[in-house]
Order: sequence, then structure tokens, then C-alpha cells
Amino acid sequence: MLKAARKFARIPIVITCLIVAILGSLSAGDVTLKTGFSLIVIVLLVIHGNSINDLADYDIDKINLKDAKDRPLVTKDITVRSLWILHVACGVLAIGLSLLYGTVAAAVTVAVILYNYAYSFRPFRITDRTILSPLTLAATYAYQPFTLGYAAVRQPPAYSWLLATAIYFGFIARILLKDFRDVRGDARFGKQTFLIQYGASLTCAASGLFAIASFVLICLAINFSVGAVVALLVGNIDVLWQLTKLARAKEIKQQLKLIKVIAAIGNTAILTVLVYYLTSKYTTERFWIICLPLVAGLGLVLVVAWKNASPVFRFSSPSFFEHLIWLPVRVFLTVCGSLKIKGTENLRNVPTQVIVASNHATELDPLIIVSCLPFLSNLLPLIYVVRDKKFYKSNWQGLRRMFYGGNFFKIIGGYEAFSGLNNYEHALSNHLQAIEQGLSVCIFPVGRMHDSDGHQEAKGGVAYLAAKTGLPIVPVHIKGVDRQTTFWDYLARKPKLTISFGEPIYAQDIFDVALQTINQKSKVACEKAAVKVMANIAKL
Repeated sequence: MLKAARKFARIPIVITCLIVAILGSLSAGDVTLKTGFSLIVIVLLVIHGNSINDLADYDIDKINLKDAKDRPLVTKDITVRSLWILHVACGVLAIGLSLLYGTVAAAVTVAVILYNYAYSFRPFRITDRTILSPLTLAATYAYQPFTLGYAAVRQPPAYSWLLATAIYFGFIARILLKDFRDVRGDARFGKQTFLIQYGASLTCAASGLFAIASFVLICLAINFSVGAVVALLVGNIDVLWQLTKLARAKEIKQQLKLIKVIAAIGNTAILTVLVYYLTSKYTTERFWIICLPLVAGLGLVLVVAWKNASPVFRFSSPSFFEHLIWLPVRVFLTVCGSLKIKGTENLRNVPTQVIVASNHATELDPLIIVSCLPFLSNLLPLIYVVRDKKFYKSNWQGLRRMFYGGNFFKIIGGYEAFSGLNNYEHALSNHLQAIEQGLSVCIFPVGRMHDSDGHQEAKGGVAYLAAKTGLPIVPVHIKGVDRQTTFWDYLARKPKLTISFGEPIYAQDIFDVALQTINQKSKVACEKAAVKVMANIAKL
């Protein structure tokens, strides 16, 4: 029974609710011993709710969660009789301990216990009610622990409805996404979840709206403290981006990875608010009240971005970085480079993955291409083909020599192609892996900065990628700048930058031989095809 209790007490939920309780106390001005003691009540309520829900949904869980190790009934770690004993004991203890926090806190606990039955059992069975289910379930996760934390403070001030409701909206945003995992079993048993009723796109849109509402209310609750707001804004933008990816994702594994990321970013938001309140309590220095939440919040978001921010862990940081720099680079190029973008209509009907091929005019070309794509483009992040670090150390001076290549390029999406192998499969292994994992690749076929006549020297990697993967090549022409253009030229507004996107090119359009004959050592055929690609780029 104890082993089953440990599984019913889902640790991530317990930790999140404990943080909510601490925020309830901090919003009332202090953290007390009773705030920490609320952990026991939270654990008891989580076990109470999960045990009864697992019993009610046993047949559904056998389909949705047949391999899950945290469902004691499915894994036969507990009998139904023992489950009821555990369930009732947790409910009684939760009510008894809640009395220590006053009648209001105890009444809220009783309401949650009654809700657990209404949620799982007929005639109410709220879990089957499309809209009522996420709206009410989120309230139990938000208001109950927040009220416990608030009541733990002796003679607290007015209840912080703004912060509590902001947390409530954040829970709704997350709960709306939980049914992606369970859609097969839910559909089989006729469970009308929001996802089944309205589809993935509308579910993600609703989740995004509640995430935005949560962000706005948190900003109001913390009086728009600059540091915390900036960190929360970055996290919120990342959440909205992940939701757009989730709305289009088809495979369940990819969906679950994205939901995991969204949940992780949500955790960074609540931790950022926690740092803000702790800082405000223990210092009156405006510098620290701004800086500590900013550094902590952005640091947490960066950690999530580095590990999880795309469906592929390894290529995660480019998604965060490229969306972060999109606006400032776009504004800079528009103001200082008289930026014009042509041919974006050619991007409307391309697949969600492509190979972008471009001439190489300046060092800024990767950032230029990223900023000229729509912010919510399916083609972002772009994974670039770059040289190895030794090349940049040998051919560049100063700070460039220090930063170019290696981890710095990986952060912005540049992954090394291995030269001298005479084998495209091995040379482009990083980029083939990125394509397999759902990302788009950008390559400069000439392999170095060049003028308009340099396209005759194109290398065959771009053509091999197209033949190997079947992805279309989107040609891009960068015009109006060259390798001699300096930062001071931009400040003087001398460049007249034009970026042109051409119609997609397919492998069969550029190869003179049958595609099935192309292999990793077809150097001559691939280079001839690459020259044709560059010729198309030059015409744009």
C-alpha cells in the first residue's frame, strides 16, 4: 500500500503545488513552518484524487497507459480493497490537518475531496465534460494549495486573487494539453475531451490564450517588475511557439516531447515568480529585485531551451536563439539595410521541412535568412552547415577566431560538416540526423563567401541532401551586400539589401542521372546538380 501511495503521489504535481503554497504565503508577506507543513496536506490530497481517478478510469488507463509504471492498479501494485483503504485514510487525514489552517482552508479541502468524486464518478463525471473538466480541475491545483499557504501566515492581508487566478489560468493552459497522451483510449470509450471535441489546433489555441492571460495577470500581481516581466515574456513566447509546433505535430512521440517542454517552461514561470517574491521579501534594493528574477528566469528558460526546446534535444538551442534574435535583426536590417524581401509566396505551399540553399555574401547571412522568414514559419529553426573549428582558427583573426565554430555555432544552429571524407553520408551526418528528426537545413553550396560568379564552384552536398531525403530545395538570393560591407556601412545606411526566395527545386529537376543511382560517393553528379542550384539562385 505504501508503494502504491508513492506512485499515486505524483512528485512533479506535488512539487508544483508546494511552490504554489509558498507563493500563497509570500503573497501574504511571510513563509512559516505551517507553509512547509502544507506539503503533507498536498500529498494526501494528490493521493486521494489520483487513487479514485485511477479506479474510475482503469479500463481507459489499460489502453492509454499500459506501459506506465506510475499507475498502481494497472501494474497490479495494489488491490481495489487496499486502494479504498488508502483513499479514505488520505481524505480523512487531509481534512484533519487542514483544520490547523482555519475553517476556510478546511472548507476548501473538503470541497476538493468532494470534487474528486464528482470528477471521476457518475452522475457528474466531470472528467467527461469537455469544457468544465479543465476549468474545474485547474482550480483544485491552484486555489487549494494557494489558500493553504495564505492561511499559514498569521493575520494575513487581503487574499491575492490576481496571483491565485494567474496560477489558475496557467494550470488550465497545461491541463488542456494532457489529453494528447490519452486520445486513443478516450476516443474508444467515448470520453469527450476538449481535444477530441475540437481538435489539436483549437486546443493549442485555447491553451495559448490561457497562457497569455496568466502572463498578464502575473504582471499585474507583481506590479510589472521589469526583470521578472522580461523573463516571463521570453518564456511565454517560447510556449506559444511550441504550441504552434504541437498543433501541427502528427506523431504521438513528438507531441509528448513538445508537451513536456511546455510544462517545463511553465515551471520556469512559477519559479521566476517565486524568486521575485523571495527577493522582494528579503531586500528593498531595486537592483536586486530586478536582476535576480531576470537572471533566474532567463537562466531557467535557457536550460529548458538547451535540453528540450524542440522535438529534438540535440538541436534544441537554435529554436530558442533564432526566435530570440528574429525581431532585433529584422528591425536592424530594415532600418540600416533598407531590407526588401521578395518571393515569400513561394514558401506558402512548401512542406514543413526543406533544404534552404543560398549564395554566401557576408558573415551575417545565417541571421539574415532567419530574420527574413516569418516568425512562426515551420522552417525555423534552420540547422546550418558550417566548417570545423580548425578552419575558423586558421582563417580568421581576433574575436572571430575565438568564437567561430564549435559550441558557439551550435547554439545558433551551425553544425559541422566533416571535410575530406569523400563520402556525403558521413560528411553531412549531423544534418541528415537533423532532417530525420523533423528540422530544416540551410546550406551555402559554394562553402565560402563569394561573388556572383562563384556559383560554378558549388559543392555537391546540397544536391546529395535533396536526392537522399526527397526534400525540396528553396533557393535564396542575398543581394546588396558583400564581404566588404562593414557594421559602419550599416549605420550609415549604405546597403540596399534584397532577399529573394525562389520556387522550390526538386532533385529530379537538377540531376542528369536517375536518382536511384545517386549514392554517398556520387561526387561528379552531385556537383553538377549543385551548380544548377546556384545558377537558379543567381537568377533570382
